[in-house]
Amino acid sequence: MPTNAYRIHADLVNALDRLRCTEQSAVTLFARVLRDELHKPLGYASMELYGTEGLGLSLAMTRQFLRLARALDDLPVTRAALDDGRLSWTKARTITAVATPRTEEQWVTAASSTTSRDYGSRDAERRVRNSYWKVSRD
Repeated sequence: MPTNAYRIHADLVNALDRLRCTEQSAVTLFARVLRDELHKPLGYASMELYGTEGLGLSLAMTRQFLRLARALDDLPVTRAALDDGRLSWTKARTITAVATPRTEEQWVTAASSTTSRDYGSRDAERRVRNSYWKVSRD
């Protein structure tokens, strides 16, 4: 029985890794649809309609993707880190809420030094902010 538990655990870890990669890819592709207005030739008048009706996303998730996609246009370091897998979409979402083009490199560096699970907590956010301020003062 324990061997079965280990196998199932390994399968679940692999599935979650694939899910994270898929989320990153989805955000990147969504940003491209937004940037190139590819929803229009598909018959959607807005990205919100495309997200909810065309993709089946909730309105909340569509809006998260929209906010992130728009922010990534102004934050190329964050976009590159998301594209090449250095950042998860949840970390990128957090960074885009606080970073500016001038500060994003420090935010990406700080986010890279913590796990996604930790990064989502308030303590982790405080550690990232403290790390950023330490970096920006040096």
